[in-house]
Amino acid sequence: MIILCCLLHSGANGQQSDDHAIFAEFSVGKYLPVFPLSESDSRSDMTYRGGVGVQLFRDYIITGRIMYFSTHGVPLIRYSIGEGNYLTYDGEMEYKHWLTMIALQYALTPEVDFRVGINGGILFMTATKTETSIKYNHYTEERIENVVGGFFGGDIELMIPRTGFSVTGDVYISYSEGEDDKNGSGGNPVFTGFTAMIGIRYYIQI
Repeated sequence: MIILCCLLHSGANGQQSDDHAIFAEFSVGKYLPVFPLSESDSRSDMTYRGGVGVQLFRDYIITGRIMYFSTHGVPLIRYSIGEGNYLTYDGEMEYKHWLTMIALQYALTPEVDFRVGINGGILFMTATKTETSIKYNHYTEERIENVVGGFFGGDIELMIPRTGFSVTGDVYISYSEGEDDKNGSGGNPVFTGFTAMIGIRYYIQI
């Protein structure tokens, strides 16, 4: 459908007028956790995000996005041996995150071809946590659901003349907190971090 619209509206530039417009976007980037998700060594893979949006006015845009990323670490896995005593050993931890995000963007600059703005919104997360240790024949998997949070940040957008395409970049901080940890570690998994993305959009006038 997007390809067909591109062919039908070749050369359109949705943001170069005050008319309403819709767009599709795709971005890649990196998620950097503020608080390590494991007791030692936490890192994240590439982050991928796709979405669609509506330009209500020249200064306001609403977007719906789906984002995926994974984080890794080397946790100290606790294994109960009874009477409140635990054995600990190294293992491999991985979180796989799926986020649904609803954002409102506001342009701080009046320029049409280059826009600087702020954005924020709410997010809904589902995550799968796995802990593995081949040495100790240990494997657990836990699904974390009902995670709700928010995010806030800034963005830039540069229109490519006479194409309908633009290049985008955004940086934001997000916070969300899951349900009680079923492994008995005594707390909720907290997902707080900075995300930096770069991507491309295609606008279609409506």
